[in-house]
Amino acid sequence: MKLTDLIDKEYETIDSSTIKRNVLENNPNTFGKLVKEYESFLLYAQRTTISELECKIEKTLPKFFRKHPWTSRNITELSLILKNYEVDAEFVHSGYFLSYLINHLHLVNSEEKYLIVTKHLNKKINALCKYNESDVTIDGNAGDFLCKEMISGTVVLQGDAETFACDYMSGGIVTITGNTKNLPGSYLKGGKIKILKNAGYGAGAFSEGGKILIYGNAESECGYEMIKGIIEVKGNCGDDLGRLMKGGTIRAHGTTGENVGDCMEGGIIYLLQNKKKKQLGIPSGNNGRIYVQGKQIFPSERRVNDSEKNNEKIEYT
Repeated sequence: MKLTDLIDKEYETIDSSTIKRNVLENNPNTFGKLVKEYESFLLYAQRTTISELECKIEKTLPKFFRKHPWTSRNITELSLILKNYEVDAEFVHSGYFLSYLINHLHLVNSEEKYLIVTKHLNKKINALCKYNESDVTIDGNAGDFLCKEMISGTVVLQGDAETFACDYMSGGIVTITGNTKNLPGSYLKGGKIKILKNAGYGAGAFSEGGKILIYGNAESECGYEMIKGIIEVKGNCGDDLGRLMKGGTIRAHGTTGENVGDCMEGGIIYLLQNKKKKQLGIPSGNNGRIYVQGKQIFPSERRVNDSEKNNEKIEYT
């Protein structure tokens, strides 16, 4: 059985033990040793912290690569057999191992493209494509910290992501075809994130640059304390849109919940759909601006004084 045959099938119907046996028969040297290295990684993960685990990978795998250089095909093959290891308590950390395999090979061949298969797994893997600089497709779902601290390249996730997707990302393009849970794009530094369905609360929280485009809905506190960057929501937004916002731009195409711009200190919020009797929050100063269908409603010609901030909300019709 060839890898190309496996890729064309529905992975969830393929027995991982059969895949492992066939791949080992076709490539017993490098891939067989790579599997043993992965098994050692899982054992070491049981007795250490994540930071120590990453240090261990950085020390051992370059030595391994000099003797047994892996390929992008080996990385796909490894992802295809991961179901055999789901019972391991540290299985969720497998993303650190896969990410390093990709990142190290990128140093050798920056033009290589990668495929990771997860759609056949019951458990979600954390930290896929951490520090990424390559072009990667993930066929299936991802766990927490997808593309954490990503530097460049493109990642397409053909599924859903858990919390902290693209946390501290500084460059590149990430496309998530499904939903994300809470805090996608938090502390975003640069690059572009496209979420084709819905985002959990706190999308773009504390962001300092980059762009987040959400095609579905965004839950509460979208743009919380953002400093720079752009967030655009094609669907509806929950409560506290732009709360404590210090800079940047938010464009909301759909309806919004209560307290828009609550305690905002700067930046611009564009509400592209009007809704009567919508309550705004109480912005902390007059540096930020809020527009409804192109008309500036905050600050208005009559600036809000301290007593009004403490005692009433602003309404627009």
